[in-house]
Amino acid sequence: MYYSVTTKKRKLCMSDPLRPVLIMVRGLPGSGKSYLAQLLQKRLGGDVVMLDPDGTDYTSGAYASFSAKLTSEGVDEKLHPYRYLRAQAYEGITDHKVIIWNQAFTNNDLLDRTIKNLQAYAAEHNEKLPAMVVLMLYYHNSHLTLAVVLQVM
Repeated sequence: MYYSVTTKKRKLCMSDPLRPVLIMVRGLPGSGKSYLAQLLQKRLGGDVVMLDPDGTDYTSGAYASFSAKLTSEGVDEKLHPYRYLRAQAYEGITDHKVIIWNQAFTNNDLLDRTIKNLQAYAAEHNEKLPAMVVLMLYYHNSHLTLAVVLQVM
């Protein structure tokens, strides 16, 4: 596989034919999820779809249009933000991009369901979607942030 985490001296190589790929960054608020996600996005360049519920403009025309469509289909309004992010992930899959989803995902079942849903969508489009889950751990008194790769699926 061509994906590699690198030092400052080496550039990340993203020409792997296995793309798209999913990187789920999770952790408690303040643990450094957004920082790590932005660093990855910067290192990986333009072929990245960044999904962050806290950074999404829910006042945009694109969101309003998407939300109106869901409302007309009878989808509970509480699900609209997640469905909006998921639709962007679907687009990233079909465009062969790296998808970085930065969200707390405090519920493991929801995290697993999200990954399986995206992988099923990829399979329906004759794609594989390898997924990596990164847990951000933060220890306040020592100001230490640690990223732990929990699983690669």
